[in-house]
Amino acid sequence: MKFDRDLNCINVVFTGEFNFSALSDLAEEVAQYLKKHEGACVLNDLRNATVISSPLSVYQMPQAAVEAGVKQGIKRALLVNDPGKFRFLETVFLNSGNTVQLFTDIDEARSWLLQ
Repeated sequence: MKFDRDLNCINVVFTGEFNFSALSDLAEEVAQYLKKHEGACVLNDLRNATVISSPLSVYQMPQAAVEAGVKQGIKRALLVNDPGKFRFLETVFLNSGNTVQLFTDIDEARSWLLQ
């Protein structure tokens, strides 16, 4: 995890099983970085991650992120290899009032975050 001054964003690289527990731990760390750097967005690189969660756990993820300190207004780009595998996660976050979008191209993700 590092702060990207050009984007005013937190860059997060996650590898492994992306489940409720991983999101909770990651959200706490992201919240601390956002507060420390006054960042306005997050670029989540999930290209080497696999969503391993029940639908109920995915539904609970947006609230867990808020409880960890990541506000709904934080713009989040999810960089993935296979959008189909993350579409449900994106939909749940969108339906919870979050600003999030899936990308397969890092330049497109960065461009969207800068808008």
